[in-house]
Amino acid sequence: RRVHGGVDRKFMDRPPQEEGRPKLWWLIDLVGVAAATALIHVLQSAVKAKKGKPAVTAPAPEVVVDTSRSVPATVSKHLEVFVREIPHLNNYLQVDQYPNRIKRNPISEFPGGGLAYHHEISGEELVLHNVVRNVKSGDRIDSFVRAGPRSQIVFQVNKVKAAIVTCGGLCPGLNTVIRELTLTLFYSYGVNTILGIRNGFRGFYDHECLPPRNLDPDTVEDIHNLGGTILGTSRGGFDQDKIIESLLRWGINQLYVIGGDGTHRGAHALYEEIKKRKLQITVVGVPKTIDNDIGIIDRSFGFYTAVGEAVETIKCAKVEVMCTQNSIGIVKLMGRHAGHIAAHAVLASGDANICLVPEVPFKLEGEDGLLAHIKRHLLRTKHCIIVLAEGAGEDMVRAFSRDKDVHKDPSGNLQLPEIGGFLRKQIEAFFAKDKMGVKVFYMDPSYMIRSVKANAADQYQCLILAQNAVHGAMAGYTGITVGLVNNRSVYIPMTQITAVSPSGMRPVGRTWERVLNVTLQPRFCHHCGVRVDFQWPFHSVHNCPHKKASAPQTGGD
Repeated sequence: RRVHGGVDRKFMDRPPQEEGRPKLWWLIDLVGVAAATALIHVLQSAVKAKKGKPAVTAPAPEVVVDTSRSVPATVSKHLEVFVREIPHLNNYLQVDQYPNRIKRNPISEFPGGGLAYHHEISGEELVLHNVVRNVKSGDRIDSFVRAGPRSQIVFQVNKVKAAIVTCGGLCPGLNTVIRELTLTLFYSYGVNTILGIRNGFRGFYDHECLPPRNLDPDTVEDIHNLGGTILGTSRGGFDQDKIIESLLRWGINQLYVIGGDGTHRGAHALYEEIKKRKLQITVVGVPKTIDNDIGIIDRSFGFYTAVGEAVETIKCAKVEVMCTQNSIGIVKLMGRHAGHIAAHAVLASGDANICLVPEVPFKLEGEDGLLAHIKRHLLRTKHCIIVLAEGAGEDMVRAFSRDKDVHKDPSGNLQLPEIGGFLRKQIEAFFAKDKMGVKVFYMDPSYMIRSVKANAADQYQCLILAQNAVHGAMAGYTGITVGLVNNRSVYIPMTQITAVSPSGMRPVGRTWERVLNVTLQPRFCHHCGVRVDFQWPFHSVHNCPHKKASAPQTGGD
């Protein structure tokens, strides 16, 4: 008889005439089933013992964690967890500690009642970094201290004065971060003085940007529904001495800096000078970049919103080329050093035929070049859509350009040559030689995709980051930034963020493999741009003589 889940199916499905049997038969059947089950387990154990398999599962290897430094105090048998030390005011000051209590509840009958957090994070809660391991990964794994409210804080909340500044380019979600920083400071900790610094770092000293803007729940109530930043932003303008002078003059003891890797380098310089002067001022960052090129963290806020807006532009390009015979659509997206937006937009839309990113150079001319591939695709389908990041083909465009000088913006970033216009001219000239009439549609939504309000996913991420930034500053952590690692919020030393940023997409990673599978475009060597065969690994058939050290690349896919 078949036994399923410990119950005899034939017994359960007997016809009605058998229901009149004595109840003793029911008992006999059940005893038989139990005996058969026990016999099966005995036989299985005997077979395993005969094969030499252990009957008892071996205990998991012990993992020894030391949260006080970046090296383990004791070496474990198989795995060592290294904890990244996060700076604290106690490293250079003797600060008092106070119990952490929620100070305000706007709808409570008893304001200031001192409600405790349901779950306070201890310094021993860790988040592992590279969780994907193999037998060759070694016995070391890095980890970060988990972000969140602590049981003790180092500030008397009635003496806290906070400042918030946004720097660099725009990004969806900036206003949401400002809003949640303000609300958490005001409601969770009872902070009354919150200043919004206008127009980036220069807002600390430039008379055209003064005075700072006072922030409270009323002024930030609806700003999350707006794109951009209500504080304004700018590139450059960092003057360490003038900024610290303003912090001391205004009595600021908490500074929240929202910006990219360049902004974090400036914020870290402030932290070092504040530490040198032994000032009780915490400096906490919230990483922001539309290009998603900040290392270590899973993603930056606003990235998915930008990808969604880029997909809409690709759809518009698809409509244009489908309605015109022998037409090519070019969509240029942001991505100075990293092609994350272009790659994810291509994958999300499913409409692009070619994707060009900074991490993978490409050959333009020749039978194995990009132009020849566009022609073959056009002859087959009568249309072609190309999505490219602004930093794609930078060296090639400079080689064709008459202006060989390298220019920088106020933030110190290299000003990129115009790849979109260059590629359009090259395509038109190529098909003009072949006497093949084509229509090229060029769309550049670069600034449109970053100036919109954040979508629901990015709004939520902004809330998480902002709240944990406040919790970290209140606990006395400084010189840190807050980000998601393996979908958990953690505190990361600013030096680690700046050391691996800007970081690009892995040109031999799974994301780029997906792009190649979706677009069916040629595979170009990520060292020299020469087209290589579709065998894997392709270096087995293309021994590139131009291998060079590349920019840091993000982990994961």
